[in-house]
Amino acid sequence: MRSFIQQYIILSRLKKRFSQNRLQPSYIPLQEAGSLGILADFRHPDHVRPVIQFAATLHKMKNRCHLLLLVSEKRKELNRFDYEKHFPGMPVELIAADELKWFNIPQKKLIVPFTQKNYDILFRLDQLDNFTLDYIFFKTKARMYAGIADAAGGMIDFEIDIQPKTDLQSLTENLLNYLQTIQSKKDTKQQPTNQKLF
Repeated sequence: MRSFIQQYIILSRLKKRFSQNRLQPSYIPLQEAGSLGILADFRHPDHVRPVIQFAATLHKMKNRCHLLLLVSEKRKELNRFDYEKHFPGMPVELIAADELKWFNIPQKKLIVPFTQKNYDILFRLDQLDNFTLDYIFFKTKARMYAGIADAAGGMIDFEIDIQPKTDLQSLTENLLNYLQTIQSKKDTKQQPTNQKLF
């Protein structure tokens, strides 16, 4: 019942509103992207290292990264520095385990610092089913959305199809590789015709 309400009522409404209000998808070379948003779930220990490496690589390319992380600790047990030390020079928003309301919806005041910004690229770094990340995804504006194929109700512009779907290291590596191959608008007039990459 809970899953039904999450998927077919809450996310369905958000997806409809998202589709109506979003900009025309653009394909943006990393070298031209100024602001990047990264959504990730650190409740999965094997996700930590790939996200840290991914953000560090983007930061070295002079991109401005802003992260929002779901973490397993409760707020009173949370030490922000344990997370922020891995992302020097990057703002990091943390949502603790006890800050998710019914149906795993995060408190609005916690996501507003992240969702109020307009990003050139928003990265959704997680496997297919993650209601909380999808909820935040649909409330965040970006010129291009990137992540795993078929995630976020099929609203990802730049998709990477990986097997297994839980291999976040492969996802982040392929996102970097393929996004760096997108040519600048200054170099080509032709837009990419295929947005799902294997």
